[in-house]
Amino acid sequence: MTIRFLGAVALIGGALMLSACVGGGGVAPTQTPITVPESLKPTNVPEPVQKVDAACATSWVKFERLLTQYDADSARAAVEARVEFDPDDPYDIARDATGADDYYATLSELTVTFGTDVGAIADSVTNPQVNEALAAIGEGHVDAGTFLAGYTDPSTSDDDIAQFEDDYFETMLQMSQYASLCDETLSGGTSDS
Repeated sequence: MTIRFLGAVALIGGALMLSACVGGGGVAPTQTPITVPESLKPTNVPEPVQKVDAACATSWVKFERLLTQYDADSARAAVEARVEFDPDDPYDIARDATGADDYYATLSELTVTFGTDVGAIADSVTNPQVNEALAAIGEGHVDAGTFLAGYTDPSTSDDDIAQFEDDYFETMLQMSQYASLCDETLSGGTSDS
């Protein structure tokens, strides 16, 4: 009798425990999600840097295509203005020569457009060295084109032109450095000046 009583007690106790776990008024334990405070989150994780080779692979062909087109358009502008064009020195045409106004006006537009397009290539490149070189080339040509708009204006002094030539020489150096960075060789007309 004692054994039966103890067995019944154990059976009832087990049933009560089971009902408490399975919805008999009991609440299943929940896990509190762990949140990391903003103050502990890293803020100086650098973005992956694009390698020079990859940056050159995506930019050089575009740049060379633009440069070839720019050189061809510059030569065409000289033909249309009926001035003698020297691809090694596109600014050698006398300012008071017949057709010089038309030539330099067109060259101004072409140079600004070329610079703007090169700037767009720079924006698509994330490698700092290649981006900086292309950005400088683009800005240099935009500045040069802006200056060329008033190249034949009598108010443009020889000192202004000398400063322009110095500035453009720096732009040409940037082009050479970009080519060297990409292990390429510049080709074309005005690019050789």
